[in-house]
Amino acid sequence: MKTNSIGVIFSNIGDHMIRDLTQRRCMGSVPFGGRYRLIDFPLSAMVHAGITKIGISSRNNYRSLMDHLGSGKPWDLSRKNGGIYLFPPYSNMASGTNATRLLELSAMMPFLENSKEDYVVLCDCDTVYNFDLSAMLDQHIQSGADITYGYVHGKKPRGTDGRMVFGLSKDGAIDEILIDPQIDEPCDYAINVSIHNRSLLIKMVKDAMSRNYTTLSRDVYQRQLDQLNMRAYKLDGYVRVIDSLSTYLTANEDLLQAKVRQALFCPERPILTKVRDDAPARYAPGSQVKNSLVADGCLIAGQVDNCILFRGVQVGKDAVLSNCVVMQDTLIGDKAQLSYVITDKNVEISPARTLIGFDSYPAYIAKDSLV
Repeated sequence: MKTNSIGVIFSNIGDHMIRDLTQRRCMGSVPFGGRYRLIDFPLSAMVHAGITKIGISSRNNYRSLMDHLGSGKPWDLSRKNGGIYLFPPYSNMASGTNATRLLELSAMMPFLENSKEDYVVLCDCDTVYNFDLSAMLDQHIQSGADITYGYVHGKKPRGTDGRMVFGLSKDGAIDEILIDPQIDEPCDYAINVSIHNRSLLIKMVKDAMSRNYTTLSRDVYQRQLDQLNMRAYKLDGYVRVIDSLSTYLTANEDLLQAKVRQALFCPERPILTKVRDDAPARYAPGSQVKNSLVADGCLIAGQVDNCILFRGVQVGKDAVLSNCVVMQDTLIGDKAQLSYVITDKNVEISPARTLIGFDSYPAYIAKDSLV
């Protein structure tokens, strides 16, 4: 059912957290879990909540994102009215390397002003989750809040900068905002999913730009907290912020746990993505695969343990892979040994090569590399 809301997704926010993976693509198009992209998670949440008009802000490296999204058909967003609106960098404010949500919203002002819906859902692409956005919208409307912000209780991600930590009252109101405090104990930290009243968001962005402000969190939310009815919504279930290569590897490996797969890929809210038709994976005589996710089109002739293999990966005879993420169409030569390695797309590992990383510092092989 269509809701009285539009969506905005920031595809580049957080690029600097995983620079190796985002040198040639934006955060939203980073591959994940054997067949998905990180943008699939917020995009699917919006679609399942009935949002059919979604603006996607991009400022660089967006060719891969455009190829993935296409017309929006996999998400039922190929429509005459509504659908996907991709905003390339057409403003000097939004195209710089230090562009923020506030500056990008300012560049998207015609999209916001020409919409008729009452609410705007803002999402980043740095988090893996599957939550009921409809319930969050219902809470926002019933509470009469100006802004509702998603949060998780736990240890704040270490690699992020500018992440908000909330002080909450008993009724869920946000009465204190700290910006990236140096704390190790569990806290209520923000997940960058928020709902705004559209007219108020437009007013706040215009006012902030007229005062030469640059960020929503510090210059708007924190400055005006005593004037805003700002509330929090707790995201339950599996939530993982991708803020480093280590957390990217960990989030992929989490999918090897049945309870995580059940939480992320629940049948009532499936994660939608672009479909690539391919033949089933093939396993040569003598191959061994344990506790791994193997996508369509793979050919396995070696040993694979605790790995995520994307579509079209080939593992040579007597090769040994453990705790690796191997992206699309990568070739692993005979007798190669890889441990805690992330290979990007179209990588070729020569026979008998040995590559070893560590769980807290995985080795990364760039796209189209020959090792």
